This record gives sequence, C-alpha cells and structure tokens, in this order.
Amino acid sequence: MRTTKSYPKNSIWKWKYYFIFLLLNVTNFIFAQTNTNFNTDTSFSTKKSLSTIDKGFKPFITPTVLIGYGSLALIVPPLKNLNHSIQHQIVTNNPNFSTHADDYLWMVPTAALYGLNAVGIQGKHNFRDRTLIVLIANGIMEVGSQITKKSVRELRPDGGDYESFPSGHTASAFTAAEYLYQEYKDVSPWIGYGGYAVAVSVGVLRLYNNHHYFGDVVAGAGLGILSTKIAYTIYPFVAKHLFKNDSFKTVAIPAYIHGSPGFSLVHHFN
Repeated sequence: MRTTKSYPKNSIWKWKYYFIFLLLNVTNFIFAQTNTNFNTDTSFSTKKSLSTIDKGFKPFITPTVLIGYGSLALIVPPLKNLNHSIQHQIVTNNPNFSTHADDYLWMVPTAALYGLNAVGIQGKHNFRDRTLIVLIANGIMEVGSQITKKSVRELRPDGGDYESFPSGHTASAFTAAEYLYQEYKDVSPWIGYGGYAVAVSVGVLRLYNNHHYFGDVVAGAGLGILSTKIAYTIYPFVAKHLFKNDSFKTVAIPAYIHGSPGFSLVHHFN
C-alpha cells in the first residue's frame, strides 16, 4: 500500500515561501495595471488579429486566488491538514491505482489548438502570433514552476523527491487550456471548456497517482492560468518590437520547456 509522508515541520516557515508568492502576486498586479498602457496600433500585417484579454485586474483574480490558496496550504494548519486528509483518503481507497495518462493528457489542449486551425476552424491569432504566445506562456510557467519547486522543496506524498509544490503537470495543462480558451472563446466557449475539463483531469490524476497534494494541484492550476494571461497581456508589446515590418518571417526566441533551456524557431508563411 502506498504511504503518505510529511516534510520537515520547520521548513514551511522559511522566508522563501513568502518571498516567492509575494513576487508572483506583485508581478500579477504590475501586468494587470500596465495592460491598459500597451499600444496595440502596430504596423505589421497581422495587427488586426492581435488583441489582449479583458483589461484591468479582473482576469487575474482567479489565478491569484488559486495560487494564494495553494501557498496558504503550506503554512496554515487547517489547510495543510486538509491536504493530508484528502491524500490519505485517496490512497486508502485506491491503493493500487497507477496510470501514466497524466503524462500525456496535458498536451491535449495544445494539440487541439493547432488541430482545429489545421481543419479550418480559425482562432483569434495566426500561426506565428499564436505560436509565440504559446511559447511565452509556457516559458513563464516553466520558469515560475521550477524556481518555486527548488525554493519551496515540499516532499511529494509518495516521498519521491522535494519538488511537489506546485504541480508542474497541472500547470502545463492549465496553461494550455487557457490559451485554447482565449483563442476560441469567440468561436465557441465550449472548446475552451473542453480544454479545462482535460486540465482538471490531469490535476485529479496527479492526486490519484500520489504525486501531489491538493494544494499543489490548485497552485499549479493558478500558475498555468496566470502564465497564459500574462503572455496575452504582454504579446502586443512584444510583437510591436519583434515585427516592426513584415520582413521578419523567422524568429528565434528563448524557450524553457520542462527543465531544458534552448531556443524555438517560428517561421511565418504567407
């Protein structure tokens, strides 16, 4: 039978928890406030396709609440006990559960994003802009996830390592679900809802595989949503400087995907 282990009691009171999540929320606030200041009247050919998410702080409330809850579950005894209680019930009732589906499901919303476009169902942005947004969102999510994991060092419930918080698989899934929703919400919001259903499934499977606590999954969901919202918020500014004219068809940008730094090439075909 799988067992649930706990991390050192004193480690949760270290200053780094407060610093990291204060930094996340300050960043969140800054992007929300500066959203209204970006000039989207660009000179490149796809300027009509570029649009940001709703302006103001409202779009950032949900991910902030999710990240906040996950953070508090590390240090507030009732929420921390709830983490362990939920995990104990799952492990006790499903002692032999094991699946690798969550290792692949997180990719489904991204596959849907490009698959729908391939069959002629156009989203908000063209291939170049959509791909850059995807790369930026995933880059923000990966950097935020890895820095937090290495700093917080929460022991996984199965005792595998000290990288339980936040859930990276869940963050990846919700990052993808959010940009699928943003691209197709004007076509049919149900497309985005389908992406979110997949993302929730990934989070649930991470719990049932005994790899994460409930708070880890909630924070991962918040980080994923926040990363995509930030990407959509800053993209008009990024695009304005990358594509000052239509002569730039191939772009190399830094990428950080699942722990591996490198570069991604995006080529725009007319």
